[in-house]
Amino acid sequence: MQDPMSRLTMMSRPRVLIDAGRAGAGHYQRDRDLPRAIGRTTDPRLPGHGAAMMMLFDVEAELEAARQERVATYRPTRHVAALSALLAEARLLRMGRE
Repeated sequence: MQDPMSRLTMMSRPRVLIDAGRAGAGHYQRDRDLPRAIGRTTDPRLPGHGAAMMMLFDVEAELEAARQERVATYRPTRHVAALSALLAEARLLRMGRE
């Protein structure tokens, strides 16, 4: 199993999604955005950055599969939100913040 940072560097997504994710990461508010991104709106406890990234990888992979398969329920805004959260969590992990 790869560590979250290695896994992030290995991801390959369309440039428009990555650019939108980077833009969104600048506005990321962990308390507000992470629970929504990982689908955990009722649990007030937030996971650590590494654990959050692993959850976000799972969410993002499902969204990427839906995008590639052209599933009717795919929502680009949700995909961008997941990528934004993933990139922001990576930045926080690199900075050593909790």
